[in-house]
Amino acid sequence: MPRREKVVLAKKELAGSRLRCLEFTSGSRDQVAARLTELMSPHGTVDARAHRWMPQGFLSKWEAQLGRTNAFLTADQREQSLKWWLVKRRGAQTPNWDIVSECQMSDGEPGLLLVEAKAHDRELGADDTCKSGNPDNRKNIGEKLSKASDELEKLLPGWNLASQPHYQLSNRFAWSWQLAKMGVPVVLVYLGFLNANEMSKAGQSAFATHEAWVSRVLEYAGGTIPPEAWRLSIVAPEGASFRAVLRSVQVDFDVHEG
Repeated sequence: MPRREKVVLAKKELAGSRLRCLEFTSGSRDQVAARLTELMSPHGTVDARAHRWMPQGFLSKWEAQLGRTNAFLTADQREQSLKWWLVKRRGAQTPNWDIVSECQMSDGEPGLLLVEAKAHDRELGADDTCKSGNPDNRKNIGEKLSKASDELEKLLPGWNLASQPHYQLSNRFAWSWQLAKMGVPVVLVYLGFLNANEMSKAGQSAFATHEAWVSRVLEYAGGTIPPEAWRLSIVAPEGASFRAVLRSVQVDFDVHEG
């Protein structure tokens, strides 16, 4: 008999955005590439034959760290990003991304699609802070977020990237900006999974419509990200561009405990 693949998931992966990211990246390469292209359209495309992405469904569920994962940046770019983000590297990580994919930008240049996904309101937590266990790294990360904020402020007013209270939101934009400065074009997608009803049953507020998702993100990001940043392409001097967009999709599951 052929050997059956076994998938082991932690309990926290059996609901919400994590489960849906794995389902979203499951299927044939053509199917997944089409979904990823739809997320970033009209700003670029993902080619099933040319591009790599992570995760790759339930059988290859690992998330990418751009400073550590080989697939998406050159060795020099990974070293540059690690040096930028971390003072002490041993035991330290760079941010995990829900989905990362190589892509071709609308102008024909190679770039990256970065996806941050949410399935319920509590994933946009007000108490989100940098939890690095190394004080030198925490200090450096705060300084790098502040510097990115200052640089972006010169191009578009209204930035306040910081290690608290909106740390994850801040680091997503700071990394996108840093990659653009390194010459890597980026489309940053904040993806809302709609009607994650198992989360509502657990006392968390799911997003019922695209409009509800957009409204919640804009409310949450207010004071940290200028509203215009979700509509404009931001070009790094002597670098590339990055663009942030809001998207939503419904991925249905009948989630229950047996």
